[in-house]
Amino acid sequence: MRDALKVCFAALALGVVAMAFVFRRLSDYELPDTRSAALAASLPFSGVTVLALLLGLVRCNQPDARIINSGVQELVGLLVLSGVWVFFILLVGGAVILPLPDREILGRISANQESTSPTRTWSCRVSNYRGCDNSVSTDVWRIMVDRVLSNGVELEVEARGHGEPVLLIHGGFLADASAPLLTQPLLTDRYQIIHYHRRGFAGSSRHAGPCSLQEQAADACAVLDHLGLERAHVAEHSYGGTIALQMVLDAPERVATLALLEPGGIPTPAGARFRSEVAEPTLARYHAGDKAGAVEAFLIGVCGPRIREVVDQVLPPGAFDLALTTDADTFFGTEFSARLDWRFGPEEAARITQPVLLVLGTESAAVTPIYAEAAAMLNDWLPQAELAELPGATHALQMMNATGMAKVLADFFARHPLLSPTETMGDVR
Repeated sequence: MRDALKVCFAALALGVVAMAFVFRRLSDYELPDTRSAALAASLPFSGVTVLALLLGLVRCNQPDARIINSGVQELVGLLVLSGVWVFFILLVGGAVILPLPDREILGRISANQESTSPTRTWSCRVSNYRGCDNSVSTDVWRIMVDRVLSNGVELEVEARGHGEPVLLIHGGFLADASAPLLTQPLLTDRYQIIHYHRRGFAGSSRHAGPCSLQEQAADACAVLDHLGLERAHVAEHSYGGTIALQMVLDAPERVATLALLEPGGIPTPAGARFRSEVAEPTLARYHAGDKAGAVEAFLIGVCGPRIREVVDQVLPPGAFDLALTTDADTFFGTEFSARLDWRFGPEEAARITQPVLLVLGTESAAVTPIYAEAAAMLNDWLPQAELAELPGATHALQMMNATGMAKVLADFFARHPLLSPTETMGDVR
């Protein structure tokens, strides 16, 4: 009898610990309605268990042997009930903790370099990772690749929020330039914001050789494949614009809408002057061994003299230092020449039928006219395009005015929702 009581109390204690653990996790994250309901459904089990325990103890204290036998039977039933309850709690806990899609997810995707097909292969495991945005530390769940294709690359990907998927494609140098958008409730409360580090940036695999814009576009499709998404809203910044435009040309069925945040690579009248005054001198400094000087001069040439101050204020710690090292090799060593070989004009623009948003910083032209000229040309080539200006920003758009950018993007996506209500990101397993 005492052994039965010990087992009963142990099962009850285990259930309480499991419930406390789940509730601790729930306090940090917002649950979808279905999982909230499942968790709430487990609460009656706790009440029944406690009542049955009390009843069994009372009966066991009675002198009547029949009552004692009844109490033992009830305790045995209680053990079964407690086991079911503990199993259910742990099951719900596992469902909440591991695959919850609207939690921050930092992962690695294995992409085959040899093929331009958007189809990719990957395998993954889950481990805990402590990440941060500026001074606030948050739990990030990292999906790591266990096996990389022999001739493949790994791409880091992070997702936040819930709703229709939005794929962000960053530009050159600053791999985390889109980070300010990941903490904007205007976006994360309504959309699943997916941000990945392109090959050669941050913790993603280094370039093994030349990399075309077609391969970069295929990488973007691989991110969607990994997350089980047929298509998404796509938003780019700077060099990411060349990738997004190539993506919509190569795989138009994957792009629901296209938001172009001062895209690079568009031939403009001011382009020749920009190359002679900014691009070519900074490239020469890089090849001379002055990486830091080359990166800083280029960023000042496109974003203005305050760019270092802005980066240090709004991007994760070490973002600028990362740009001065590995990211510089990627941009100057690989992507610079790939963009020179890329062509986009009226004929290519005519193939784009998706809704397009063109975003231009109100202060951008004061630094360089190339992005304002590119926006005007794209606006002429794309009759469906919508033009928006972002106040108080140069080319460092979302870094200088993240809230304004989030509103512009959220309003655009709301005007052009995905046609299918099922096109949202499912559990990442």
